[in-house]
Parts: sequence; structure tokens; C-alpha cells
Amino acid sequence: FKTGRRAPGALGDVPPYHVRQMAAYVAALEVIFPGREVVAGLLYTAGPVLFELPADLVAAHKPGFAVGEQSLALDA
Repeated sequence: FKTGRRAPGALGDVPPYHVRQMAAYVAALEVIFPGREVVAGLLYTAGPVLFELPADLVAAHKPGFAVGEQSLALDA
């Protein structure tokens, strides 16, 4: 959720840095919960208004990782 003074009027008005933040959360959750669908949304409490972020929008803002950073080996 975001507690700014004004909520965006439409999905296209959501600041890119908010979308990047949600995309990073989605990327982390997909690693933690492999094989599960992760859906992102933003709740602006000033509205209140809730935006579900489409998967293609989130994918376009996901952080890029080098091949070695894409997975974490947990075997010791």
C-alpha cells in the first residue's frame, strides 16, 4: 500500500518507481514460492483505490540479474 496524498487516476498514472518496487517484490516471491502464481497490486490509501498490476507491466519492470544471480543453491 501507498499512503501518499493523491492516488493516481488510472493505472497509466502509477509512478514507474512504484511499479519497479512491486516488480522486485514479485521477483523475490517467485523465488520463494516456485510454481505459484504471484499477482501484484497497489493500494493507495488516499483514494482508497486499488490497482492490480498486469503481469506484462510487472515483467517489463523486473530487475535484471546476471545468470549466476538468478538462483540460489541451497545445498551445502
